[in-house]
Amino acid sequence: MNGARRRTPIAAALAWLLAFGAAAHAQSIRDANVAAGRIRSDLPAGVGVGDHWLEIAYGQAGAEGCLWDSAASFSACPGRAGWPDRPDGTPVWAGVQQRSVACGGSPTRVGDSWIGCLAYDQNPYVALGNPGDAYWVLVANDEPSFDQCNEGPPGSSHRVAGASAQPRTMFKLDVLSNATAPGRRLRFAIDLGDKDFFCARTNRYEYSIPFLSAHRMRAATTVRSVT
Repeated sequence: MNGARRRTPIAAALAWLLAFGAAAHAQSIRDANVAAGRIRSDLPAGVGVGDHWLEIAYGQAGAEGCLWDSAASFSACPGRAGWPDRPDGTPVWAGVQQRSVACGGSPTRVGDSWIGCLAYDQNPYVALGNPGDAYWVLVANDEPSFDQCNEGPPGSSHRVAGASAQPRTMFKLDVLSNATAPGRRLRFAIDLGDKDFFCARTNRYEYSIPFLSAHRMRAATTVRSVT
């Protein structure tokens, strides 16, 4: 195994969204009203680029090691290599989060996955408000997120910036003051006019489903696994 790789398992899109929805009504959240406003990408800067591969842990309850059985989940078991096809003849990785073998990249095997699913062109990391070790986790996915048509790895598919930032980006996030209540608020926007649907790797336009979300603060040492 590559010594430069950090142990940074990643969560699935659905799990992130459910976590955010639950946090919106939680009474024990440590940054109620977004008073501190510390926000950062889930993956640390540099992870998922070059030989600083993602490490995906397949140790959950599903048959293939994801959260659910591949055949029973719309997300399937993304990134999973070396597993027999499903009864219908489709690969266990084929779902909304992955559409191409090896995520459209290098088919060189690394453990239970491929380099194409573990290393991307860049990691468009973003941090606001000096996050430290407790922060709102920002998730910027463009499904399929396990795909080399994206600049970055799952959770950081594309750059996130303010609405007025240049160059413009599809994913927009601003922390705004809240004149009518304590604390601040987060303003999210997805502008498809700022997305290029052409994928240079496939040399054609590709359909995708972008989303941007944040969920409750956590310690930076929390370990996650893929669905």
